[in-house]
Amino acid sequence: MKLILGLGLLLAAASAFAQVPPAPPRAAERSLGGYADQAPRGFEKEPKQVPYGIKAPPMAAPPMVPPGAAQPSNAEIADLLRKQTAAIKALNGQLGELEGRIGKLERGAR
Repeated sequence: MKLILGLGLLLAAASAFAQVPPAPPRAAERSLGGYADQAPRGFEKEPKQVPYGIKAPPMAAPPMVPPGAAQPSNAEIADLLRKQTAAIKALNGQLGELEGRIGKLERGAR
């Protein structure tokens, strides 16, 4: 019974601790501007407060390629994927060889 009561008290304390609002910024952060002023353009300094039950709209992801740049074709992407797959397989083979050597050294040391 004491264990259940202790776990309930621990759960209540953890729940109450999670509800505490964050501390206000220190005086040095207010006077120097803090890290929020160093953020790149288009980055919100403070997150918007959303009332309970209302979902915020999803943020748009920044474009990966500048709008004026040429997009690679499917053939180029497929070729790049083949090259990367071959490189990964070669590295995997080398890793297997190294693991074999390590195992051989460990067995020989005993």
